[in-house]
Amino acid sequence: MIQRRAEQAYVRVRQRALSSFLIPSMICWVIWVMSFDAEGSTLDFPWPIFVMLGTGVRLMSVIINRAEILAEQQRRMEKQERRRIEKRWR
Repeated sequence: MIQRRAEQAYVRVRQRALSSFLIPSMICWVIWVMSFDAEGSTLDFPWPIFVMLGTGVRLMSVIINRAEILAEQQRRMEKQERRRIEKRWR
């Protein structure tokens, strides 16, 4: 049960990291594309790449460290469960 809850918590962490990557990236790409001059000038250097690199670090960290995040979530949940049981016994 705790393992399943830890996995669900990891999925939420991963979804937040993905959202934190996609939303700013998409906003920047839209701004970059909309700055295109319709009179034929080309788009400048694709600066939104830097936003993607910066926000992608957290996403990659979450994906790469899946086992550690799951273990930490499980430890935290087990500790909460112990406290809840101890409180009930008092």
